[in-house]
Amino acid sequence: MKVTVSIVVKSTDGCESYYIDMALKSVIPYVHGIYVQNQDSNDDLIEVVKNTVGDKVPLTIETVSNPLPRFDPGYMEAVYRGNAIFRCEEIYKPDWFITLDADEILTPRFFEILYGLEKSGELGGYRGIAHATERFVTPKYKSCMKVDMRTMGDYLMHDPHIRSWRGGIGITQVQRSPNMPMHVIERPSPIPFYNCYNEVIHIHLHRSFGPKAFDFWREGGDIFEETIPFSPKEQAPKYWQKNMNEVELVNYKFPDYVLEKWLKWGYYDE
Repeated sequence: MKVTVSIVVKSTDGCESYYIDMALKSVIPYVHGIYVQNQDSNDDLIEVVKNTVGDKVPLTIETVSNPLPRFDPGYMEAVYRGNAIFRCEEIYKPDWFITLDADEILTPRFFEILYGLEKSGELGGYRGIAHATERFVTPKYKSCMKVDMRTMGDYLMHDPHIRSWRGGIGITQVQRSPNMPMHVIERPSPIPFYNCYNEVIHIHLHRSFGPKAFDFWREGGDIFEETIPFSPKEQAPKYWQKNMNEVELVNYKFPDYVLEKWLKWGYYDE
């Protein structure tokens, strides 16, 4: 079974390039092709991509000019993501397709499930795989804030998504609604899908540490200097109190390439 990954990037001043090596390392051992759509990144992102992937797996990088910044109302997120999906499938013709952002990782458990279903013959009954998209407040505690909990299938999960589906059946991503230009959904819907309930499958690194985390820590109204290492508990106490009120202790061991960066960025006594 051929599995490929599509990543859309627009990195400014080292923001996405800080994370993307981790995203790539999380999938390289399990996939057969990686497609990167680069939108006018002005830093070393492409160099990081090439150095991280090396000759471990086939890699395609295509530059698509987009002068608008991310989150601009005219950015047309769904159009660029849809084009990246089309190109990845056109180039690699995968049996199974995955879309991933530069600041996220997939855990080995996802691939255990995917290849396990394929080996048992059960994967043929599904068009997609659903899972929570976890945000860890510390390396041990993941968020389970009620405001972010959604039902997918029969299960209540943290911000559930379908980010992988069967290749070659015309599934793409479209804008969720006219009022939500930066949020996309899969169409046609990958139903039936396998639901990875109560599994740590997909993790938002950018909500936990790194240059993009500062904006999330400020959402509680905290004012602080962007120092490294950073202590969310001490320097962003409003964020910390709000988020730590609804967390779950998780026995998940982060890979060294994530944990080393995380512990250089910040420190925690929880």
